[in-house]
Amino acid sequence: MDATRLWTKMVALGAGALSVKGAPGPGTLLGHKRAHQGSGGPWLGIFHLEGLSVADREELTSWLRSHAAPLLAVRNLILAEPVSRTSDVAIELMTPHDLRPPGWEESKHPVLVFVTGDAHESGREARRAAYLDLRRRAPFLPEEPALWAERVFDAELAVQLARLSDPEKREAFKKTLDKSLHRAFDRQLPLFETHFLDDIAGVRDLWDPRSTLASLAASPRAPPALAAFAAEESALLARPGKIQRRYSFAQEPAGGFERPQEPATDAFRQALQAQGLELLEAEVDELFCAVSYLAQNGFGDSDD
Repeated sequence: MDATRLWTKMVALGAGALSVKGAPGPGTLLGHKRAHQGSGGPWLGIFHLEGLSVADREELTSWLRSHAAPLLAVRNLILAEPVSRTSDVAIELMTPHDLRPPGWEESKHPVLVFVTGDAHESGREARRAAYLDLRRRAPFLPEEPALWAERVFDAELAVQLARLSDPEKREAFKKTLDKSLHRAFDRQLPLFETHFLDDIAGVRDLWDPRSTLASLAASPRAPPALAAFAAEESALLARPGKIQRRYSFAQEPAGGFERPQEPATDAFRQALQAQGLELLEAEVDELFCAVSYLAQNGFGDSDD
């Protein structure tokens, strides 16, 4: 990445642009609480680095292990060693043991798989096969039913951030900038890192308060965040035209949710009125579709 392109991205992140998208992270604000609250502790994160060069994978892995893992632990995200292809080698945890809550490995926790944009576009079935292989190789993954989801990160940005953590490479990069930008670069770099780590954990994610996900998260018996996200995606897929936005693997095996959207029942409408929720007709039907998905997967009753 040339200096101008990287500098532009750094400034954009400082102005509010996001470097990661997809499912909620543990730090995502849903309603009035963070997604990790009520989930039994930190979530698990696995970086899938397929598509990166060997040099880029090594640089990024080294940075994640030595620098990012401890900082993400305080953001309620425990990291496993990154993977790049299927193998028989067991996957180990990267976050130091003393930064993991006692007994965390034995408890159930949501799993986020971080993939590059190219990998995300390569096809859902290929990615699902890779994730099922991860289950086989990672003994610390929770037992079924597991809540899986995907966050797509800017790999180019991540690799450059890893390189800039090296003092010599940082100074070499700075020399490629106009001298008038040197002080600004020194001030922006720590913010750049903070914003990227926050984006990994979902701290800066913004969700429309009228979205299905926000409505589910605000309900008296809110389901786990990734289950609610899977339900929202299912409702979107059930719309006419099928909006293809698939980041969730909460349903194992991840076969999707292909039935047409059904109208909300009278009992469901009465429950919404009792909670004082005012929604458009299409929003009511979409929310009903999402709640039906949750009920089918063991997260409550469709009329709750």
